[in-house]
Amino acid sequence: MLLLLSIGTMTQVELASVSIKKQHMMAKQNALYGLYVAMGELQSVAGEDTVATGSINVDATLAPDSSKKHWTGVWTNTGAYDASRNLSSYSASLQKVLVSGENVEDNLLDPVSTDWPVLVGDTSVNDVNDKVRAELVSIDSGPTFTTNSYAYWVGDEGVKATINISDDLAHTLTDERRLLTMPQTGAHMMQASTAPDSEAIGDAFPMNPETLDRIFSDDSLDLALGNDNTFRKSHFHDISVHSKGVLSDQRLGGLKQDLTWMFENDALPTGYLYQEPDPVLTRDTLPGPAWSTFQDWYQHAKVLKVNGSLTPTPLVRNIHNSSNHKNGIGPVLTQLKLYFNFSFSNPTLGENGGHLRMHLFPVVVLHNPYNASLAPATYRFVFEQHNTGDSTELTVDVETSDGPVTFGGYKFKDGLNALFNPRSKSGSNDYSGAIFFHSDILEFSPGEVKVLTLKDTGNYVGPLNPDLTTHNADDSQGNMLVAGFDDSKSAIVEFKDTLNEGVTPEFYEFMLDNSGILRFKLQLDGANSQTPLSNYDGIAYSPNVTSTSAIAEQGDNLVIFPKAGFSYKIDLDNVRYLANFNLRSSHFSRNGYVRTGTPRLFAGDYGLGDFTTDVEASTSNAYFGNSHGFSAHAKVGLFEIPSDPKNFLSLGQLRHVDLSVKFMNPSITYDNTDSFAPSYILGNSLADPSVPRTLSYFDDNTTHWYLMQANFDESYRTNEALWDGFFFSTLDASDDATAVDNPRNPRLTLQSALSEIPDNAYGSAQSLLVEGAFNVNSTSVEAWKALLAGLNKHTLVHEDGVQQNNLSYLFPRLARPIGNGFDSDSVNSADSSEVWNGARALTDDEINDLAEAIVEEVKARGPFLSLAHFINRNLTAGSGANAYQALSGALQRAIDQSQINDDIVGDEINSEPDGTTFPEPTFFYGNQFDAAPGAITQADLLTPIAPIITARSDTFRIRAYGESHVTGSTPVKAWLEAIVQRFPEKVSATEPIETATTAGSMGRRFRIVALRWIPEQK
Repeated sequence: MLLLLSIGTMTQVELASVSIKKQHMMAKQNALYGLYVAMGELQSVAGEDTVATGSINVDATLAPDSSKKHWTGVWTNTGAYDASRNLSSYSASLQKVLVSGENVEDNLLDPVSTDWPVLVGDTSVNDVNDKVRAELVSIDSGPTFTTNSYAYWVGDEGVKATINISDDLAHTLTDERRLLTMPQTGAHMMQASTAPDSEAIGDAFPMNPETLDRIFSDDSLDLALGNDNTFRKSHFHDISVHSKGVLSDQRLGGLKQDLTWMFENDALPTGYLYQEPDPVLTRDTLPGPAWSTFQDWYQHAKVLKVNGSLTPTPLVRNIHNSSNHKNGIGPVLTQLKLYFNFSFSNPTLGENGGHLRMHLFPVVVLHNPYNASLAPATYRFVFEQHNTGDSTELTVDVETSDGPVTFGGYKFKDGLNALFNPRSKSGSNDYSGAIFFHSDILEFSPGEVKVLTLKDTGNYVGPLNPDLTTHNADDSQGNMLVAGFDDSKSAIVEFKDTLNEGVTPEFYEFMLDNSGILRFKLQLDGANSQTPLSNYDGIAYSPNVTSTSAIAEQGDNLVIFPKAGFSYKIDLDNVRYLANFNLRSSHFSRNGYVRTGTPRLFAGDYGLGDFTTDVEASTSNAYFGNSHGFSAHAKVGLFEIPSDPKNFLSLGQLRHVDLSVKFMNPSITYDNTDSFAPSYILGNSLADPSVPRTLSYFDDNTTHWYLMQANFDESYRTNEALWDGFFFSTLDASDDATAVDNPRNPRLTLQSALSEIPDNAYGSAQSLLVEGAFNVNSTSVEAWKALLAGLNKHTLVHEDGVQQNNLSYLFPRLARPIGNGFDSDSVNSADSSEVWNGARALTDDEINDLAEAIVEEVKARGPFLSLAHFINRNLTAGSGANAYQALSGALQRAIDQSQINDDIVGDEINSEPDGTTFPEPTFFYGNQFDAAPGAITQADLLTPIAPIITARSDTFRIRAYGESHVTGSTPVKAWLEAIVQRFPEKVSATEPIETATTAGSMGRRFRIVALRWIPEQK
């Protein structure tokens, strides 16, 4: 009997054990089932290229309960795309919340139930507010005594900072590439724990490549931190060791196109980045910049690598052909002066009392805005009259020993009767009146500011009217200007008019009617006059009458000094000359909003006492930057062309290309670049005063070509055209041509070895993934801090080879600056040379403040549906609480709110320009030196992070829960975690890999790349 009882007991225990094992197996099967459901949902809603993802708290319209803030949402754009304009509108529509449960999207305001299983619990996080629960879903298992159920949560890994990125360039701290793509993630800037008083983890986090390469999981991270899980559990929702990105076009779908391949093979798209199909005057469409402009920029980089200097080149923008457009490369004008004085020659015995002489004193100040030398060239300087306006007319009244004498009626332009450059009129156009000067061979060092004055005193040798003057060399080059300031040299125009014999001059007064009508052209010697380097068409419009008096001097070898004349300078006081104006424009002129009023880039008039030009004693160079005087700088570096074409790594580098457009009459056959555009277009997002805040193009009823009122918001439209669809693969063939080297950008990795570079624009994106891809929909301050702090201990190489060690958090305007790197602890004034020729670094506090401000903007504006959507200002924010979003993009707003530039951007400009009729005159508000090289702009922030950011994620963490519950017993539970990665290949094998996904085809394939059973989540 005892034996039977014992056997029975043992049998029951064994059966119970088998039952428990079966329940455990079933719980795991249920967890796996939950994983498959989650995978199916993820594939169906996030496989397409054009969706956005992120934590649902990025969408302020949802206002989810805080217990659901770490749930992941997927949004689509229900806005329209206008192919004729290459322009998208944006409207986010929530498609799915990636968590188990019924009607999840309809109940986001409700807190989670404490009865729901925990998917992220105390083995993963320290803070109870970081835990994640999901609703339990029953599995229909038929009429049994067992209840099976599952739950799942999909976490977005892309909104986190990928902390195991090894700095592959750390062995060469001078490598310029470290400034152009963030070499790693600054995890050392993150808080050590969630404690309110926690400091940054700092050096306790291993940043060396050897350790980072061994971090691939939670356990390995804890091991790297001395078997301490505090940091990992404090930042479960901030850090990742898995995130990778597919190089897909989020705006339009399909793979990104590889600019590295396209540049090298001259295979950029034909046509224009964007256009407006609506007619203006006699033009059917108005185009943006041509794609060939970028190809030319690349060619300049190739020439720079070989020659070590840039070749001055006139702009070419043929209206009727988008191919072979050329960038204007050359010095820019900062000051322009043409002064006058008068004297009389010695009397001619027996004939006259002396000829009237006019002395011309030109001053031209030119600035090389590049951080590379400009190759030797000779230049021509042409002071012109307006072709349809009234002529400047000279009258000289002289008090003599015999009473008053008047010389006059000398019209600077009057067809064949003109004083200067007489030529026949062409209908209503009169192109006479030009005054010519030319330069000796000039070579500009990087950033150099040269002042040019006359080499010698002598007769003016340009074309003159032989009926009015005693000499006419008829040399369209004119007298020579040389570097240096000398106010004692003049070009002399001697008139045939004389004093009577025996009469001596005592005092004179000269008058110039219409003295303010002035044009100026800067040309290369021999260049076609239709394509000057810059045409200052109407540098001033003030048709006034002025007079100047002086003691008359007589003699043939007198040293005469300038008395009065024209003086115009870039206005450094009343306008944001870099943020609102384009220093490199090929055509400075009034438009339909600026006829006689302001704002204008150049300020000045006709007058006295402004001829003297401050120069540096050791070099005789002039000054620029924060002033034109001694408090400014003889070298100012503003723009950069890479010194090696292989160093195109980031789209942000293209902010240095002048992508503005000034529309011209098609009968002229060429367009120009626009002086009323910002100096840096791509990547920035400041609203354009010419365009109403809710538009990106506006034609304000243009009636004449010379009163143009049709304008693009060029930053907005260029950002739309470029940011989502293009990238630099940096792939380079090996020397032995048997394999393809790893990309020069270390944040791009080949999925497998390539025997040759793909022979099309999409091939590279099929083979590459982005290491540590970062989703800008992130609402994690800690993740943004780590992203921004990814450059640590860099050795900055100046353009002259000088090295500066141990600089961190650099966001330089120029990868090869002329001067030193600096931060706000060392420089706090716009007068400092570093602001104008150095490289800006951020401090720890500025990184923290900036990250907090960025997250505020992300929450206020998100979700972002493309990178262009993130970068650009918000066109829908016309009024109300969000009206500020129409003024700039999210990053620029964060920069302004964090006040990191306040000490170095000069005085505030907060009043409307006089007499302005611009649609948005307040868009001229800001500070004098906004966009100075040392003042961080949105484009500066974007440049090093551009290769890794996206507005969607391709890596996700799925937590699945399975439960098996036999009636009358304790439920058996299991937890599973999978890391899921999207790849370039498509689910549908019949779809071309490079194209956008067709409806219902599931998009690009997700694969499980890591799988593990995890401990109970309490």
